[in-house]
This record gives sequence, C-alpha cells and structure tokens, in this order.
Amino acid sequence: MKEKELADKYVKLLEFDLAQGIERENKLRADVEFYRGKCERLELALNQTGSPAQQNYVERSEPKKPPIGQTRIEGMRPPFSELRRRWLALSEQEQETALKDGWTVENDKIESEVGK
Repeated sequence: MKEKELADKYVKLLEFDLAQGIERENKLRADVEFYRGKCERLELALNQTGSPAQQNYVERSEPKKPPIGQTRIEGMRPPFSELRRRWLALSEQEQETALKDGWTVENDKIESEVGK
C-alpha cells in the first residue's frame, strides 16, 4: 500500500513538472517570436534601400505600458499629494465651509459643498 501511495505522489509530481515545462516552453516560444520580429525590424532598419512599406514597418511603434505610478485603477481614490494640493488651493473660507458642509472625494473629483 505504501509503495502505491509513493508511486502516486511521484506520478503527480511528474505531471506537475510536465505541466510547468509545457507552460515554460509556451512562454519561451512567445519570447522567441517577439525577438524574431525585433531582429526582422532591425534588419529592415539597417537596409535603408527598402520599399516604403518596409520603412513604414520599421518606423511604427508598439504601444508602451505607462509607468506603474501613472496607472489609474477605476474607482481608486486620488493620491494624498493630489488631495493636499487641491485642499491647499482652496481659500481659508472655502476650507472652513468645506469642513462644516463636508468634503467628498469621488475618483478624480473632489467636490466641495462650497457655493451650493
């Protein structure tokens, strides 16, 4: 019985290893295709006598991901520095009124009850 349990565990580990290997292989294949495209573009860029279609292909640019600090998640509150900047932009009287009436923060908007 113990040998069967050990064999089952070993088979499960091997299956898991195989699944990881397949996943890794797929990722590496995608990387190879990406770099193959980059090399193709570089070759075309070095060959300046190419057709206009080749030059257009070389000049195009892929969209770049924005830096992580600039990404906004829907429903996310603005950073404290932005809140502070907006608060300090209010006059002293507007700040007092906002404290009395309430000051709500919704996504990118800061709504003050001042003037309502």
